[in-house]
Amino acid sequence: MTTYEQFIGPIHPGYVKPPSLEMLKSDRDIHRLLELDDLWARLSISHPSIDPDAITEALQLQPDDVMRAGDTIHQDKRFHVKCDRTRWNLSSGDIVSSPFPEAHLDWLLDQLYGKLPAIRSLQDQGAEFVINIHMEPWSRVVAQTLSVTTLQQLAQLRLELRFIIHYQNSESDY
Repeated sequence: MTTYEQFIGPIHPGYVKPPSLEMLKSDRDIHRLLELDDLWARLSISHPSIDPDAITEALQLQPDDVMRAGDTIHQDKRFHVKCDRTRWNLSSGDIVSSPFPEAHLDWLLDQLYGKLPAIRSLQDQGAEFVINIHMEPWSRVVAQTLSVTTLQQLAQLRLELRFIIHYQNSESDY
């Protein structure tokens, strides 16, 4: 059997140029910033009047938080903001630790698996189903992808998808 060196000759140690110090620093900075990124997905179901307990019962899922129409969202000396409709939320934030939206969506879709009749019933009653992907990146460039399979599942369930991106470090070169 012929070895690599026998085939093309000895490998000169200077043949592969090592990365520059600037390149190593850039790589280290990018990885440090990526570790600071935060990402989660939240399924939000809203309706003008359905009780959140009815949504919980229909889906057989425990929400992370709920609000009823009329509940206080914020109150101070100048403002008293009230919720105008039922809000029922389920988040991947404390469950999924991936930096990729696909993993968070997969978890939410797994929670909804087999619940199409309940989802359709709620939608037929006027409930709005939205998944918000919350991203808090520390780098200036964000590139994410979603598979065709995930997009098909979202479409089958009639789930609207929104991306909310809040850049944490707009002064970074990366």
